[in-house]
This record gives sequence, structure tokens and C-alpha cells, in this order.
Amino acid sequence: MSRETGYDLLNDFHYNKFLNLVKNYSVFINHSQIDFGIQEKLLTDVFNVWKEHNKQGHIVSIGSIIEFNEWQWLDPITADEKNNIKNTSLYLNSERIKTTHLITSGFNRHGPEDDVKIDPDSIVEAISFILESTIDIPLIYVDRTNDARLKKWR
Repeated sequence: MSRETGYDLLNDFHYNKFLNLVKNYSVFINHSQIDFGIQEKLLTDVFNVWKEHNKQGHIVSIGSIIEFNEWQWLDPITADEKNNIKNTSLYLNSERIKTTHLITSGFNRHGPEDDVKIDPDSIVEAISFILESTIDIPLIYVDRTNDARLKKWR
């Protein structure tokens, strides 16, 4: 959902419109870091809507490597926010409504390290694996390890 599709999730009317729509689905990919606290709010609200309507589903929240102690210095505020999302996701996980917190390094979309970041199609493959798995995966970390990139940032 985006402003382009008529859903400005910072607007109460659009946010409630989204929550009304989401009860018709069973998968929610939560990558909405549009403002502080919104991604965690979406996680909780979608979970509660599904629970209220006795729906089964799976919420996959996208995290970041800045959750790890080694990388928190890059953006301490976002690191705290992503850790809160992870903890909320783990707390909410249930038999009927699965939650997965998928921690990833950078997506290959722009910047000086395009060639060593994860192709978004690979993230889609990881999410498909999670959704199709016969086991529950509440927490997972995926990366495209590159020694030169690690050395640079360390």
C-alpha cells in the first residue's frame, strides 16, 4: 500500500481503510518504515484485526542488520525501533496468526555497494520459503556475505 494507491498510512482515514481491507488477506508483508512507530503499529493492528475476525494468516516484518549490536551505531533510533518490532513479532506469534521477523542487510536498490547487496528477488524467495515451510520460522536473518563490505564497515 502506498500513497500512490490511495493509502496514506499516516492519515487516519486511509489507515482505517487499510485495516478494513487487510481482513480479506492471509499474508501481510510489513515493510512500512514510513514514520517512527508505524511498522510496529501495523504489525499489532493487523494481528488484532485478524484475531478479531478469527482469521488465519502470516505477518512477515522486515528488519535490519542494525538490530545487531555491531551495527547499531549506524542508526541507533532505527535500531531500537527495529528491535521493538522484532520483540513484538515474537510476542504475538501464535498458532493461527504466524509472525516472522526477517532481518536482512541492504537491498540492492541504489548506492555505492549495489553489487554486494541482496537482490530484492532473493528476499521474495526467502519470504516464499518462510510461507511455504512446514515448520514455523519466527525469526530469520538473511544476508549476502561480502568480506570487503564487512571490512569497510567494521
